[in-house]
Amino acid sequence: MFKKTLIVTPALLTMWTFGCSESEIFKSNVNTKVLEKKAEDARAELPPPDAKVLPPVKEAPQGAGQVEFEAAPSMDSVAEAAPETTLSVVRKLTVILPSTEIRSGKKTLQAKASITGAGPVAITWKLVGPGGIDIGSIDSKGFYTSPADETIKASIQIVATLNNDPSISDKQLLNLIPVQQLFVGCKVGNTVFPISGDIYALPEGSKQLPDFSAIAAAKKETICLDKYDIPVQGWAAGFPASPAMNEWFALHSSANLIIPADGEYSFKLSADDGANLYIDGKLVVDNNGIHSMKDAFGKVNLTAGKHKIIIDWYQGPRIYLGLQLFWQTPGSSEHVIIPNKSFATYISGQ
Repeated sequence: MFKKTLIVTPALLTMWTFGCSESEIFKSNVNTKVLEKKAEDARAELPPPDAKVLPPVKEAPQGAGQVEFEAAPSMDSVAEAAPETTLSVVRKLTVILPSTEIRSGKKTLQAKASITGAGPVAITWKLVGPGGIDIGSIDSKGFYTSPADETIKASIQIVATLNNDPSISDKQLLNLIPVQQLFVGCKVGNTVFPISGDIYALPEGSKQLPDFSAIAAAKKETICLDKYDIPVQGWAAGFPASPAMNEWFALHSSANLIIPADGEYSFKLSADDGANLYIDGKLVVDNNGIHSMKDAFGKVNLTAGKHKIIIDWYQGPRIYLGLQLFWQTPGSSEHVIIPNKSFATYISGQ
């Protein structure tokens, strides 16, 4: 029998050594990339240093009954008489609210009442809501103040009753929205939530704002905001009609911005991810692209009065987001969040 013998030549030894070395280098490269990817993923999950920490929402305990808060009767509290053309022998009282939602946290709104038919019109105002939580207060003139606790979420009723005939009464539902609920469902804006916008689903991996005219079929719902003031924060709540949507979406929003005086205005748009600000159809601040919370600035001369603004904003991967709009008015030395009172609902043609 012949034995097979492997003869290792210097050339073969060199090739074997090089192959082992190359294999180890390849493994090293793969391991390095894996470690880098894991480190990158870990960094993505870390909250930004200034991320807002949200307290839990407070709702009425299970099984809690209703409570009532009644304003002290006053002859100052009167219903507005309806136009004479609607007057009749049948008396009817109607409660009118500027919005069906209001933030918790000592926010206010003025409830009004309208009455048909002749006779005294003095009324009493009352709140009805779930027990176990603060539902706010209302005065004798229908001026409502929401609870001081910003985390309260509840549905209450504002009730008006004719003083000389308690059988004549009306009520309207009012939803208390906690501060950490960023968006409310709506059809159009109102005096409390004047900014309205449409939410669209985006393809995963989107790197910039979409062409909204090209993605009409991706529209999910309409939402409203009281102002553009969403500090960077972790967010998983989704939207009123789309609770599972917490990433890969875009907002196309509009409102009227009320300019107090002629002059040059500087705007700061802070966003995570990309956002653009348009005023009267012109791009004023470009903060597009996928990025963490980032500031961008722009200046424009504006005349006193209403100007249509549009803010387009999109969210890439979860979980952190943010959107804030600041202005520096003529004569001011700093940028401040534009307050709710400086916005009005935009209606096409007005």
